Amino acid sequence: MPIYIRPEDMAAAGASADVICIGDSWFWHPFGNLQHGGFRREVVATLVDTFGHWQSELANQYANTTFVRTSGTIADNQWLDELRPSPAGFKKIAKKFAA
Repeated sequence: MPIYIRPEDMAAAGASADVICIGDSWFWHPFGNLQHGGFRREVVATLVDTFGHWQSELANQYANTTFVRTSGTIADNQWLDELRPSPAGFKKIAKKFAA
């Protein structure tokens, strides 16, 4: 049975002009005191890239496992909040799996 794994995308961390947050934002609390949105993006990018690297290494250890790089796929306007992509964002991720 094939197994597919993918990293998260570069979500905008916190309530800012970058993303419209619906409900209580789970990124906002740890990042709330950081006033510079660019730094928040750097932190999220580092976390996503590091985790994606670990996932890629794991996938390389198993013949039936494929790592699908999806980070950087979703545009800023394709998020419902900083955790969930919009339907358009999910479609872009699905196209990566289909390729």
